[in-house]
Amino acid sequence: MAFKANLFHQIPQAVQFNEAVAPTHPFFTDISHLRGEFGDFIIYDFLNYDPIEKKRYTDIHSREILFLGGMRGSGKTSELARYSQELHHKEAFFVVTCNIDEGLNINNMEYMDILIFQIERLLQESEKHEQLQLSDNVLQSLKRWFSEQVTEINRSFKGEGSLEIGLGTPENGISLIQSILGIIGSIKAMFSANVEKANKVRAVFRQNFPFFKSKFNEFIEETTLALRHYRIAQEILFMVDGLEKTLTTDIRRKIVLDESGRMQEIKVNTIFTLPIELMRERRKLEQFATVKMFPFVKIEDVYNQRIAAAYTTFHQYIDARIDASFWEKQELKDIVISYSGGSPRELLRIILRAYSYSDRQKKKIDENALQKAIQNLATEATQYLTDADFKELKRIKENNDKGEPTNFNDIIANLLENLIVFEYNDGSLKKVNPIIAASLSYKKYVLS
Repeated sequence: MAFKANLFHQIPQAVQFNEAVAPTHPFFTDISHLRGEFGDFIIYDFLNYDPIEKKRYTDIHSREILFLGGMRGSGKTSELARYSQELHHKEAFFVVTCNIDEGLNINNMEYMDILIFQIERLLQESEKHEQLQLSDNVLQSLKRWFSEQVTEINRSFKGEGSLEIGLGTPENGISLIQSILGIIGSIKAMFSANVEKANKVRAVFRQNFPFFKSKFNEFIEETTLALRHYRIAQEILFMVDGLEKTLTTDIRRKIVLDESGRMQEIKVNTIFTLPIELMRERRKLEQFATVKMFPFVKIEDVYNQRIAAAYTTFHQYIDARIDASFWEKQELKDIVISYSGGSPRELLRIILRAYSYSDRQKKKIDENALQKAIQNLATEATQYLTDADFKELKRIKENNDKGEPTNFNDIIANLLENLIVFEYNDGSLKKVNPIIAASLSYKKYVLS
């Protein structure tokens, strides 16, 4: 677990920006109240959950999908952890988090992989509750079905190699859950094998999807009944995070759009984080799901004046990770916050780069180190921007100066995906990343 930097050389570890923190972690700072029109009520209303009564009110057969769209580095994963902590109890949900970048091959993935991963994670979380007893009949049926798929997959290889289950049966001292997890582990291993083998495995599940979805939904229903019976929860809620970390846009589009028909046939409450470039498909997704924008924190108002509450909270965010004595001047933290644009990840990235330019003898981050960091990051970020990109950046600035919105197009989609442009509120406000605005290229092609 990461810890606060009380020694100067500990700063890089304390500002790692690829690790989300849970609400119980000392680094966690609640910034949920700083996201403009977006608030916790959006999540709780979607789930029919009353945070005052600590209870879910809904028809027991209501199963919904929510796509929570937002940019990388906006803090979605940490916020999901906070929602999980609030919702995970006997009057609400049995929350199962599925970080697909940790459990699956992000370079080669399909929706079928995610479904199998969801079953694996639900089994793993169920096994942690000694008082929860799942039906042997349901588990045996699930195991038998997966075993049949393994047999069919092995036949398709025709001597090229086969899956090895590797775990015994309940009679040999292995629980039914562990036995199923062993089979799933072997299947997932094939997903990470070469593309040809992975596609053969997926082909079997795609061909048998009508039976797969029935087994999935049956398992969800029986587990839900057990959760209620043992007073552990009322419903299951999956939080599927990490889609934006998959290798290509094509993979993400295929999972979310091409498989939307199959997604609708899975009857379980699910929150998916949605890559920012797919927010343009909102109308298609809203035909079967709820879609909400998860914006960056607003650190400036429409008049470009600092929002004091945002700066105060981000000061707390920084001080939770780094001893305040390591800043030559406390005002330097204001500069870091302003150049972060309201992105927690960008903020940490700036600090990490400033540390690399700092004077190790002084053991201080000074203004010289910070300015070098900003210019270095700016040069890196603008190195491969095209004339068309700068034309869009200029259009965004001119529209913002006039108080007018900037309409969406393919170039802006790419700029959003690459964090050149940030979105705020419900996506209606777009601003150039302050780091980009600090570059010489921006000053030449946009401001001149």
